[in-house]
Amino acid sequence: MLMSAYLGAGMPDDAIREAQSLPDTEGRAAIYPMSIMGCAYADSGQRSAALQVVEKLLALADQYSPALVQAAATCARLGDQDRAFELIEKALAVRNDRLLFIKVDPRFDGLRTDERYERLLGQMKLPQ
Repeated sequence: MLMSAYLGAGMPDDAIREAQSLPDTEGRAAIYPMSIMGCAYADSGQRSAALQVVEKLLALADQYSPALVQAAATCARLGDQDRAFELIEKALAVRNDRLLFIKVDPRFDGLRTDERYERLLGQMKLPQ
């Protein structure tokens, strides 16, 4: 959670440092910290490192569908709205429950002005 706090406070370097200090985890436990790290890389201008995180998350997506939402969050932070919405649509197709947080998760702020965002909320039957 400290990584999230640093990210939210606009301190991506501190978020990255905190993420790197975590013990190596695998599988489902690694998904959220990896996404925070990817978003922090995106915020600090380290695009290639952020994209590497997206690819790692996507490699886990077949086993753990929440990885789709976390990869979408990193793509949103990178400003790649098309890819973010593509991943969100895939997550929606498998009814991933992590999408319930899309309205309040600040990592998706960059998508809120896109007309696809309003359509997505309608598909999910979330208030707009």
